[in-house]
Amino acid sequence: MTFNRQLLIGVFLTIIIASGVYYYFQQNQLKDIKIGITVALSGSSAALGQDSRDGMIMASEELKDKGVSLSLIFEDDQYDIEKTVTAFNKLLYFDGIRYVVTFGSGNSLAICPLAKEKRVFQVAISSDPKVLEYEYTIKVGSDPNEFGKSLAEEVIRRDYKRIYIIVSNYPAIYAFIDEFQKREGIAGRVIGESKVDLSETDFKTVLLKAKESNPDSILLEIIPGRVGILAKQAREMGITVPLFAAGVFEDQTAIDTAGGALEGQWFVNPEVSASFIKRFQSRFNRIPGREATNGYDSIMLIGNAIKEVGDDPVKVNDYLHKILAFDSDSVVGGVRVEKGNFIKVNVVKIVKGDTFVVYSGP
Repeated sequence: MTFNRQLLIGVFLTIIIASGVYYYFQQNQLKDIKIGITVALSGSSAALGQDSRDGMIMASEELKDKGVSLSLIFEDDQYDIEKTVTAFNKLLYFDGIRYVVTFGSGNSLAICPLAKEKRVFQVAISSDPKVLEYEYTIKVGSDPNEFGKSLAEEVIRRDYKRIYIIVSNYPAIYAFIDEFQKREGIAGRVIGESKVDLSETDFKTVLLKAKESNPDSILLEIIPGRVGILAKQAREMGITVPLFAAGVFEDQTAIDTAGGALEGQWFVNPEVSASFIKRFQSRFNRIPGREATNGYDSIMLIGNAIKEVGDDPVKVNDYLHKILAFDSDSVVGGVRVEKGNFIKVNVVKIVKGDTFVVYSGP
């Protein structure tokens, strides 16, 4: 073999190897896509944040089986807006993220303009539709209009006439109550209201006030880590009227702390598939709360979009703002999509033992 022929073969092999290395590198870029996540993993909202986190973890594990491998980087912001901003800056400048998931309405709104400026694609787990005013943000999570409508319809069907409201003193949570009270047919049915701090654990004063007003029902919209405690204290004080809520009963912490006080009580929330519940219980050894599906869907939306249009946050953003439907693996019947707003449709459920079932009448 002549020297020139050897040289040509060597050059040819080098090109083949280099092409293979380049292709391997390009393929493996999609296997190290960093997703920054700011979420409450400690503090008064930890139960919500932990459910959301675990839903995200499960989604990332299932996406890996589909060929999309994501690296989730969690930052505990303790549901504190200043800590959320600090966490985002750390994720952006230290970890180099181009995608972020934020948890909570006020927390998400604080990040929206920063995400837009830096062209970081944001999924906001938020009830506040104002996040949709920012072009690099889509919204997943509780929808005040949907919850207000669902609550009002069931209250009218049950013909409650003397409703007392106990709600957490937090704008995003109160948005549900505000929408409920605006609904046709609700005026005149609410006889009183009390707001409580997120960290409150002794509800005897507000419960006494509610009891003295002689209600025929009590609407509770406080965080899951506290609602079970309140329900238990209500029953201990001899309050036997129906308790109802916009989703917060559907949480393992609520059931555990209620000591049976929530048994048979109703609430509105999306219908979660039996498959999702089974998978979540198998993975985390507990029932999923409502934020588990929101966390799951947030990561699924990013992962599915990346698989469809590639790892460019601008293209992912355009894609998810244009799609008209999302067949979620976590919620029966999927969700309604309105220009980047992914809205889960509610059904009426009741607490039954340590689980939740769709209410079937009368």
